[in-house]
Amino acid sequence: MEENIEEQPSAGIAGRVRQRSQRKRKSVRSPYTTGKRKTRKKIQKEPLHEQKDESPPPEEEKIGMELVVVPEDTQITYVPAPKFLDFPGRNMISEYKCSFIDGCLGRFHDKNDAVYNSGNVVIYRSQIDELLTAEYLDNNHVDVAAIILSEKNSLAPGLYQPFLYVSSFHWFPPTVIQRVPSKYRPVLTQYRLDTERNITGTALVPRESGQYLVGTEQYRPIPMEYRAGYYHTYGYETIQTSKVLLVPIIHNGHWTLLSGKLEERKWDFYDSLPKPTHVSICSDVINHLYQDTEHAFDEDIRLWPVRAVEGVPVQSNSVDCGVFVCKYMEAAIQPEALVWPDQQHWAANMPKYRAELAYAILCATIK
Repeated sequence: MEENIEEQPSAGIAGRVRQRSQRKRKSVRSPYTTGKRKTRKKIQKEPLHEQKDESPPPEEEKIGMELVVVPEDTQITYVPAPKFLDFPGRNMISEYKCSFIDGCLGRFHDKNDAVYNSGNVVIYRSQIDELLTAEYLDNNHVDVAAIILSEKNSLAPGLYQPFLYVSSFHWFPPTVIQRVPSKYRPVLTQYRLDTERNITGTALVPRESGQYLVGTEQYRPIPMEYRAGYYHTYGYETIQTSKVLLVPIIHNGHWTLLSGKLEERKWDFYDSLPKPTHVSICSDVINHLYQDTEHAFDEDIRLWPVRAVEGVPVQSNSVDCGVFVCKYMEAAIQPEALVWPDQQHWAANMPKYRAELAYAILCATIK
């Protein structure tokens, strides 16, 4: 009887504990694991002592002045442009507009030819092609869309609410750009203030690292001495005569729109790819805008609530965010608020909107 009892498995809690301890001592061998069980390593604590950094502090980099001179014999590369462009929106606009676009494009045979020039805002033939052929828009396209809205409001007063447009890039006169050191020059554009069209600009989006974001690239911040005489364009009277502040944002390659309702004291955020991470950049943009234009506002605009506008039309691809921002800008300055459920056709009509914007840009070239 005793031998039979020993061969039987142990019963009770004590027996199960003994079996479990025996299994732990065995090696682990399975089709996925071979080896011994890991044991916890004993942590060896090192005695605390002060570490003295004997290396000298890094020297501050001095900002030098330099003038970039382009040699007279520099040859400009000729990049031929297609004579005929079969753009997707061709069948969505009138035959007259198609013929007009074709005729204008036929006059510019090089992709580097300047098609549109307003002040220092320049649209090249290559950018017209990008606009028509469903490619990503850059700040030139968005800036000229705002200028066209301002011109339409000048021709038909009351068509839109009085608005102030803030470019996503700095606006500097060419003389200032020549004085800025080359290491800061990548963040500068070829634009300048155009007071007649009520166009102005703001600094780039600040980052925690102290750098500034341009698309998906980072550059050094612009020293204040090179921005002197720039931010005074945000005058108190300019703000008081406006009802809407339009601030397009380009962050991580995605366009969004921040719209300030000056009378209602709030911010509306338009996003064609709604994500919480997109709206999080607004506080940085507002803070930086306020720091440079504090004198132009009656109150602290950083305290205004930011609301993500719900129900807006959204994009169905990865390249139309810039066109959506142009449409959002026009919607934000309408005298009456749009009914968003009635605007859900925007994504399907993107080729049409691109062609119409290109048509408006080309019409401005024959003034």
